[in-house]
Amino acid sequence: MTDLLDEVKHDIKEERTLNFIKHFSKILISTMVVAVAVTGIWLWWNDYSKNESYKEGSELLQAIDSKRNGKFEETVTKLQTLFDNGKTNYAVLAGFEITSYKLFKKDYPGAIEMLEKIANKPDAPKYYRDFAQLNAYVLKHENKQDNTKAFMDNIVKLSHETKIFNSSVDELLATLYINDNNKEAAKNILDKLAAAPSTPLSIAERAHMLLALGKIDANK
Repeated sequence: MTDLLDEVKHDIKEERTLNFIKHFSKILISTMVVAVAVTGIWLWWNDYSKNESYKEGSELLQAIDSKRNGKFEETVTKLQTLFDNGKTNYAVLAGFEITSYKLFKKDYPGAIEMLEKIANKPDAPKYYRDFAQLNAYVLKHENKQDNTKAFMDNIVKLSHETKIFNSSVDELLATLYINDNNKEAAKNILDKLAAAPSTPLSIAERAHMLLALGKIDANK
């Protein structure tokens, strides 16, 4: 009877964690779309006087304008050209626009490929590269392009490298440890997230929730 209860509890915990990961990836994708729009507007005004930035900013807006007119293939072609040849942050934003379009079309392999290109673009700012890499890892795992161990290894590696999205990365890593029944590792991360002043409020609240719902105790 005890074995059966343990099995049921494990199944419930695994299902809850998978649902959390799916929800987490949706938040990341929504955040990416908003970030592209807000950052694009800020960059436009900040770099207006710089010829190269002005040129690439104009190309980005022209591509987006084509999308509004329903010319999706033309939009992707323009965005891809800008991403491949551009040297400013507008080129990186073009890559995120392409990613959003491929996600909309449910072309997940294409979206992953684009995110990895952004992550490996040498002239892209590190915060963009880290953000792209995190999304690529999540999408690859959701689409079963890697196993759970490989996913965890990638997230651990990214958590050591990134400083911009470390709270989000740590939160995802904690849920993976919970699913793997590594209570001590999960509790250490969640305790840090719950207590650190730098942790965003929503993440801190979820850390408290996971600690409470999971009844995580490394000594049990």
